Amino acid sequence: MSRENRRDCFRAALGLACLAIGLTPQMGCGLVQPRQSTALMRIGYMASTHTNDALFAAFTQRLSELGWIEGQNLTVEWRYTDGDDRLGPTFAAEFAHLPVDVIVCGYTPLIQAAKRATNTIPVVFTGDNDPVGDGLVASLAKPGGNVTGISLMSPQVGAKRVEFATQIVPGIALLAVLDDPTVPSVTLEVESLRTAAKALGVDVLDLKIATPDNLESAFRAAVGDRAGVLVVPSTNFFSSQRSWIVDLAAKYRLPTMYPIREYVDQGGLMSYGTNRRDDFRHAASFVYKVLRGAKPADLPVEQPTLYELVVNVRTMEALGLTTPASLAPLVTEWIQ
Repeated sequence: MSRENRRDCFRAALGLACLAIGLTPQMGCGLVQPRQSTALMRIGYMASTHTNDALFAAFTQRLSELGWIEGQNLTVEWRYTDGDDRLGPTFAAEFAHLPVDVIVCGYTPLIQAAKRATNTIPVVFTGDNDPVGDGLVASLAKPGGNVTGISLMSPQVGAKRVEFATQIVPGIALLAVLDDPTVPSVTLEVESLRTAAKALGVDVLDLKIATPDNLESAFRAAVGDRAGVLVVPSTNFFSSQRSWIVDLAAKYRLPTMYPIREYVDQGGLMSYGTNRRDDFRHAASFVYKVLRGAKPADLPVEQPTLYELVVNVRTMEALGLTTPASLAPLVTEWIQ
């Protein structure tokens, strides 16, 4: 028998032996490399706008580092509301019907829509100010149900924003705050700002905004009432109007404190809050655990421990401001 025939007979015998013990040659009988899993997992991702693509890139990059690679063993169904929260229930129902293996969403109306659409598909949120108050989880330590993720707000954040704003614009008597009355967590943040301002002897002008058309009139009211600084809370609505708000602050020369650095990157004066890229990477770690079988009910909601103070130097100079010596060492990053 030739060498080639002996080799063919050996391969045939190997195949029969594998079949006899319930294996395929690809699974291996000790001589063949095991086949990697080809299971394709599906994420349903709801977001407000494409302007947060850098954050989504951080999310998918972290998933890739953890072994879940889009186009290989993972597919992501992207859905954008473009500021219309009424689309949330539609997208959530679509994800439940597909179905997806996990739903990821970033702000309260979409998270609530996902929670209403399904009580079985895991839901991971990338940031909510008050997940207990918003009815998303039973408690931070024991979420219960199918929802968990990252909580952004702590009682100290609002106080710090007021403190830093009044340091960079010293001597103010009135602080204005944009208010989205449709979001309960914003009401809590406004009260936190009011308490912190009162402790410093500063009054608060509450500017309730219903639509983007009201934004410019709110700036006019703040300037007309001689507000020394404006504070913008963390909401999807304000985030979706980020460029417009920064432009209005420049137009009316109103020093403004923002919730995240993305405003400052676009020319805003200063921000104090979490690093949202880190938040999205952290949310990806939640998704990784869920895709490996963890239950959201067993994954405590986590709160950031690191906050950053970011200042735009050019905007500060354009407003004729200088950084006090007491504040300069606390600045995490200066945007030139």
